[in-house]
Amino acid sequence: GLTGEDVPDVCANADEASSMKANPVALPEDKLRAILRHDLGIPPLGTYGLTGEDVPDVCANAAAASSMKANPVALPEDELRAILRAAL
Repeated sequence: GLTGEDVPDVCANADEASSMKANPVALPEDKLRAILRHDLGIPPLGTYGLTGEDVPDVCANAAAASSMKANPVALPEDELRAILRAAL
């Protein structure tokens, strides 16, 4: 299965994070990852033991949660999985 090592950090240090955020052609998710990991110090979810093997179960449980049912924008499970994998 997919692990946190399969989703590389987009920036190795603060200088690279600053460059990523200023890059007009960088993907929004890469910019967000740079902000979360380097500006705010939030580690990837793999740090807490979440693995790619956990993604299907976590997403299925999230999709069934009452808070998701009240969300005005329904996210398909494949989008939930992609979001979670990017956060590993």
